[in-house]
Amino acid sequence: MRSCLTIFISYILPTCLVWSSQAKIPITVETDVYHHALELIGDQKIVNIENFSGRNSRRDVVEFILVQKALALGGSTLEFTFTLGNYDARNIKLLQSGLLLIIPIHLKK
Repeated sequence: MRSCLTIFISYILPTCLVWSSQAKIPITVETDVYHHALELIGDQKIVNIENFSGRNSRRDVVEFILVQKALALGGSTLEFTFTLGNYDARNIKLLQSGLLLIIPIHLKK
């Protein structure tokens, strides 16, 4: 399985270069990942986050924050709309078809 960073480099970066800076880019994210990221972010600006420790800190939450931080530090003015849900196998199919831009992939045991 690929990590969010690999998906970002392979799919999102090229897409972001084509999109207008005025367009809001739809991104699906697991509901728990989104809420845990909000807990880590708190009232900080994304670009100022350095400490990723916390009760709900895990790789997919940190990647969700780091992708946004990397875009902001790179000068991107893109805006995102986040669609929350519990996504699994269907997201991989939608991602491959180009209907989704990014998904956190969970390795299941």
